[in-house]
Formats: sequence, structure tokens, C-alpha cells
Amino acid sequence: MKHVRYSAPMLLILLLAAIPLIVQCTTSSQTSARFSAVEKDPLIGSWVQPAPGSDGKVVQGFTLYPDGTAKSINMATLLYKKWKRVGKDKLVLTAESIGIHTRSTDDEIYIIKHLDDKKLVLSIPAEGTKDSSWDTVYYRK
Repeated sequence: MKHVRYSAPMLLILLLAAIPLIVQCTTSSQTSARFSAVEKDPLIGSWVQPAPGSDGKVVQGFTLYPDGTAKSINMATLLYKKWKRVGKDKLVLTAESIGIHTRSTDDEIYIIKHLDDKKLVLSIPAEGTKDSSWDTVYYRK
């Protein structure tokens, strides 16, 4: 086997040429791993509850997508835009509230009290405590 000797400048050029390839491969695998983790989150999907005053005939709720976007279901004045999970027990929904001559965007923070394939129970923490002020039950659509 013949040994090839490279000069120091040539080795430096080869090394510098390889750096973008190494960085691209590393970044791609990290992005794929993050996306896979979000994609497998059991929160992803549509969650609904009976709309107030509908006797259960109409539902309202939200859909959480793998890319972090969210969409309201049958709620014209509360438009969900984004979502993220913080730790394993918090859900943050970014919503645009539309009123008469007003609009505001807020992050709603919920505690995930229960989550399985069919049921999601969220609570809003009472101000200044870790206790919940009320629970809301959603069912997978």
C-alpha cells in the first residue's frame, strides 16, 4: 500500500472543506430527533368538549399539529395559533382573542392533569399557587 503525504496547507484545505458536511449532518440529525419527539407527543391531534349551551350537539376545542401550530375548533373569537409543551405537565397555547374593536394575543398556560389516548384534562393554576382553579375535560376527536 502506497502512503500519500500531504503538506500542511493541503491538509488544512481538506479539513476546512469537510466542516460544512459535518455540521450539516449533525444539524439534520438533531432536527430530525427534535421533530420525531414532537411528532410522537400524545397531545398531537384534535381535542374537543361540548360547547356551552349546545346540549352536547356541538363541540369546541383545538387541534395541535406536529409543527407547533394550533387551530381552534368552532371558536370564532378565540383563535389558537401555536402550542408547546413545557416539561411533561404543562401546555402553553398561544391564542388570539377577538372582541368588538379589540384583539389581543396571549399565552395560556395549562397544567396537564391527565392524558391518554382518549381523554385530556387541563387545569389553569390559581394565581400565585400550584393548585388548579378549575379543570377542563377534552376528548380526542
